[in-house]
Amino acid sequence: MTATKPEYQFAKSVLTDPNAPACVVAMYHEPAVTSNTTIASNESDMWKLLADNGVDLVLNGHQHNMQQYKPLDRNFTAGTSDAHMVQLIAGSGGHGLTGVTNVQPGARIAWSKGKTAGLLDLTLNGARNGNAATSIGWQWQDVNATDLHDGSVDCGTTGNQAPIVNAGPDQQVTLPAQATMQGSVTDDGLPNPPATVTNTWSQVSGPGTATFTDLHSLTTTASFSAAGTYVLRLTGDDSALQTSDNVTVTVLPQGAATLTVPIAASSDDAEQSSVDGSVALANPALKIVNRAGVIQIVGLRFAGLSIPNGATIQSAYIQFQCRVQTTGSASLLIEGQAADNPGTFTKTANNISSRSRTSANVGWVPAPWGTVGAHGPDQQTPGLTSVMQEIVNRAGWASGNSMVFIITGTGTRTAEAFEGLFAPVLHVTYA
Repeated sequence: MTATKPEYQFAKSVLTDPNAPACVVAMYHEPAVTSNTTIASNESDMWKLLADNGVDLVLNGHQHNMQQYKPLDRNFTAGTSDAHMVQLIAGSGGHGLTGVTNVQPGARIAWSKGKTAGLLDLTLNGARNGNAATSIGWQWQDVNATDLHDGSVDCGTTGNQAPIVNAGPDQQVTLPAQATMQGSVTDDGLPNPPATVTNTWSQVSGPGTATFTDLHSLTTTASFSAAGTYVLRLTGDDSALQTSDNVTVTVLPQGAATLTVPIAASSDDAEQSSVDGSVALANPALKIVNRAGVIQIVGLRFAGLSIPNGATIQSAYIQFQCRVQTTGSASLLIEGQAADNPGTFTKTANNISSRSRTSANVGWVPAPWGTVGAHGPDQQTPGLTSVMQEIVNRAGWASGNSMVFIITGTGTRTAEAFEGLFAPVLHVTYA
């Protein structure tokens, strides 16, 4: 199977995909190594492609016996520092079983069994609970289920590996300032012969244009034509494999200010039962919005917001932290309290539901919260700009006032409360 064949090109496209898994098995009929000493010349191109791109195990048939080869390098040599790819021949299930010839001490074959009918059983080890496999194990058995031989190979530990890329932490800048990008790319020096790793910055998304002073320097500056959120990408390429990492840069307009305000009191996050209207103030967990089968109304009050009356709200969201895994479907609605300076919550019945609401509201269908302690994008509300803008435009709104958000809907997302480990935080940018 030479490099001109479509099968070779297909294999190359799969193996050079940056999302290729750590454990890779290639399977095709005729083996590249057809006996202990014979190499099929028309298979050498494919063998080198597999060896250079992190394939761990090659499965073949054609020969009517069982063979396990030692780890081999791209030149079919065992015992070198680059020898990592194992070939298994499992042709013992059909008719006309044959023996294995030329098995000599120290040669390529590690184990063989001729003229015995049987099967090969493969196992991916470590592939549980969403974790990637870490090794591939195998076991040879005869037709009576008698174990004949076993072995394994670790995944992705040798051979060419894609560069490890880090685009740096997310940033926030205010125009006309530039963002200083500081990325890193490390590589294993493969494929053979080693090639110089190229690094390239690019723009993935954004409301304007991001311009880099040097696209190929790990440390560079980026300037932006307009305010907004930009996603930038750093790609490392070792001539055979590529890896990319993204970084988000939030670009604020001139004169913009930001606030980060957490819930500051036990009575500023509350839950109201839809059954009897009772209000709970001291739960360490916020059940948004189903607690043990009872639908609730959740209230959040953020005090002392230093936002001037009539300011332009450019972005706003509430950040939660996952307290308990909650992955079922949920559909939520977020409204504000239509008040200039609302007070904290009390245990008076219906204290949350009785508050007047803003005309503006925001729907939220949150992603599953699968990791305890996570407080990333999945635990953020959608943008609350319209709700906040309606409140700060009220005639009685003044800098230093408080603001209340009310969440209703169905489903459950369990967040930390003020009494827990991470109080909900309101993030605001305004001009």
